[in-house]
Amino acid sequence: MKLREIIKKTSRLTLFGILACYAYTAFYFTSHLVFGDSNIVWGLLGDGPHHAILFIVGVLFLFPIIGAPASFITGLVSTLVTDRIKGLNEARREHIGLIAVALVTTGVLGLPPILGQLFGHLRTLLGLLVALCIGAVLVFGAIKLPRIELWARRIAGGLLGLATLLFTFFYLFALGNFAYTEQSENLPGPNVLIILSDAHRADIASTFGGDVPTPNLDRLAARGVRFNRCYSTSNWTVPAVASLFTGTSHAVHGVDGFRPLSDTLPTLQGLLGREGYRCWGLFCNTAINPRTNLFADFSTYANYSIFRTPALGVMSNKTGPLYARYSFLLTRLFLRADVQHIKTITPELAVELSAQLRPAGGTFAYIHLYDPHLPYAPPDRFVPEGAYDGPMGRRLGNDFAGVIKRRGPDAIHGEDRRMIIELYRGEVRYEDEIIGRILDTLEETGAIENTAVFFVADHGEELWDHGDWGHGQTMYDEVVRVPLIASWPGVLPEGKVRDDRVSIGDIFPTVLDTLGIVYDSGPLAARSLLLPPDPERVIFSEHNDPDLVRIDRPIHQITVHAPEGSLILDRDTGDVSYFLPEDVTQRREVGDEYPERRDYLLGLIEEYDAEQTALCEVYNPRTGGLSAEATAAQLENLRAIGYLQ
Repeated sequence: MKLREIIKKTSRLTLFGILACYAYTAFYFTSHLVFGDSNIVWGLLGDGPHHAILFIVGVLFLFPIIGAPASFITGLVSTLVTDRIKGLNEARREHIGLIAVALVTTGVLGLPPILGQLFGHLRTLLGLLVALCIGAVLVFGAIKLPRIELWARRIAGGLLGLATLLFTFFYLFALGNFAYTEQSENLPGPNVLIILSDAHRADIASTFGGDVPTPNLDRLAARGVRFNRCYSTSNWTVPAVASLFTGTSHAVHGVDGFRPLSDTLPTLQGLLGREGYRCWGLFCNTAINPRTNLFADFSTYANYSIFRTPALGVMSNKTGPLYARYSFLLTRLFLRADVQHIKTITPELAVELSAQLRPAGGTFAYIHLYDPHLPYAPPDRFVPEGAYDGPMGRRLGNDFAGVIKRRGPDAIHGEDRRMIIELYRGEVRYEDEIIGRILDTLEETGAIENTAVFFVADHGEELWDHGDWGHGQTMYDEVVRVPLIASWPGVLPEGKVRDDRVSIGDIFPTVLDTLGIVYDSGPLAARSLLLPPDPERVIFSEHNDPDLVRIDRPIHQITVHAPEGSLILDRDTGDVSYFLPEDVTQRREVGDEYPERRDYLLGLIEEYDAEQTALCEVYNPRTGGLSAEATAAQLENLRAIGYLQ
């Protein structure tokens, strides 16, 4: 057989394989939609129209691009082998090639990554059988309806070509986009801008006494009030943001990786929206997805998660077929190769969004920045040149997190650990640059004189302070104490510093009280920042994930911050750690030396539990237990961003 003939036949079979790819892809996503797979629902419906487009383009590109090489190889082998078999006419050679390609494309790639899952899960087995049936139907159609099948092949090939061009275009030029809504003529009041820095511990920025230069946070603090002792309500993102939006404790709102925000609790954006504000939400964290209901009440929102954007919206988990698994691994390569570009999408959009705030007011904007959250990948200018050339370098993105997950935090030590901390510090410096650009933009447009600006974090980050790394695992101050700066021209004083204990939830009543908006203060665990400092105030931080999310570390914890000091209670083991007020690093546990103080703080926790339980029964009654919506996809989503092992 001549080379031209081999190429021609192989190309036809490859196009048939691409057609089989799309047929199988349609079945895969349709079945997941029918069975309510949250990853697919999030991709198609959850994060706004721009993400829906990214999701569709990603699907049209990634699934066939995985199957096309297999179809090509199978078609080539089939063409060469059947040509050597005597007695076969051309039609039979074609039929054998079609069957081989269909079998490989819809069958082998439809297998689960671990073959043991095939017979252990009825749904997986049925999925494979249906996939093989799809291949059989395509072969039958190719034999009985060759003209229609020929055009279908060409359309499939053209669709893949178009998807490849669109994927390239979106990835290079159009990953970030935000749909700005129009403001009504009746402006309800000044702009309110909340900038949340994910995983930003309080003691690292020079503005809060650290040694990382943050001149732009200094600029903002000079325009308002710096709060040195602000605490989050939790040690990870989802419950903390829920408290920010509702002013309630973690115990009352109950939001975590599985339970959504209840519609019975009014949100800050909802109350402002009723007064005529346009409410914009710019997010960047996969943990905040539609199932959390934290997008509720925004006029428009977008979520550009670093773990989804490289995939153009495609998400997968370990229980999916090889198609899904390979596409997931391919997108991880995009992330690692271009992690800095991906991480700059939300900051650049944040600057663009700030330019849309009118000097006349009328907009509530929530900007959730992902720096300095993992992966630590600051721009080159924020990393000391030649400081490190080891295996934990910034080019590997978050590889070191995988090492910690597999082998524990002590697996990273020496220069590797020092460099990781240096990368984190670089992220804080980069974040400060973005804050400066936002302030510059507000000054250029004149909106800064009519805009309340709050800079806050959802939680901090442990950098081996107590032998661990990251967040969501412990309740020490490096994880739950966060920066807070509040600037409101004509409302808050300029250049003031406060050392009283406050909470991130305090932003909720501060905004509403200042604007004169009526709300029910009954469920709140918050207090307006406009009120005089209360030196006796007690603040609580919690981690109350459901039992389903058991890992190798305690996850039911609470810490109390009071004039008498701080105390951490592990609800699972009963372990208690008490620290004196002057022990800001919480290095020396002294519960046995001060039993009366320790027991007093334990009593405060007991009172708090009783009070919050009563509030929950009134304002957010539980149905009890977790629903079937707590799926493996959600677990995999939380694992991907480091919250689970």
